[in-house]
Amino acid sequence: MTSPKGEKMKARLLNQFSVSTQLKELLDIINNRFDDSDTVLEDLLFKRWIDTAEGVWLDALGVLIGIPRPFGEFEDIFEYKAIGDPDDPDHSFGTVGGGTGGRYTTLNGLPNSTPATDDVYRVYLKAKSAATEAGPTIPEIWAFINSAFGIDATLAVNTVGNIEVTIPTALTGVERRLLVNLAPVAAGVSITIMNWP
Repeated sequence: MTSPKGEKMKARLLNQFSVSTQLKELLDIINNRFDDSDTVLEDLLFKRWIDTAEGVWLDALGVLIGIPRPFGEFEDIFEYKAIGDPDDPDHSFGTVGGGTGGRYTTLNGLPNSTPATDDVYRVYLKAKSAATEAGPTIPEIWAFINSAFGIDATLAVNTVGNIEVTIPTALTGVERRLLVNLAPVAAGVSITIMNWP
């Protein structure tokens, strides 16, 4: 099957050459090579961007950035049932499943044996990439948050050594940890996310 470009090439042949089946076959072979080259160039263009890369292409970018694909995480670890005061988690016990009430999660989640999805992994890569481009100033920390997570956060310094971040949209537990751990802050300065929208 000839592509539209191949048909265009054959249509431009002079009359004395347009009847030659061998010449048309040669043009088809040449055109197929062009199509293959176009596909390779398209792959190099779109599959080498963090925003559009998938699968092993994303893994290759992770090698360049220095972050291997992490394992997936369970966000919710266990449920709790309240004993006595339903609003006080200190008066509760954990259940493996089927319980009612709130949920506890560990700080880093519980890893499972399945590698993280492309969407989760992409967040790691974008955060690490944005962190390398920013310095430890408030405007640059804001630029890091905006670039890595696509949100317009509000930053405040109400106590010495702590930058308080208020986010307008929800972030996953993974994204929140990346924001706190990769933010380009100076030594001795910490990041605190003030809300959980």
